[in-house]
Amino acid sequence: MGTVSLTINFHITEDELLGLEATHLLGRASATKFTNGYFEQRAELWSPDGTLVATSSQMVYYKD
Repeated sequence: MGTVSLTINFHITEDELLGLEATHLLGRASATKFTNGYFEQRAELWSPDGTLVATSSQMVYYKD
């Protein structure tokens, strides 16, 4: 298994990130489109107050 592409997008500014003062973030991830040896993963990170902090998407190669 190997990553073909990986993108991470931050949805808050650097100052907002430094000011989070969060002891935890909520993460949600899913994997979809398993076909021809590839699948796609998506993830989100949320702050305790419900602010979307970051999202990511990844294309992964796998071999059965």
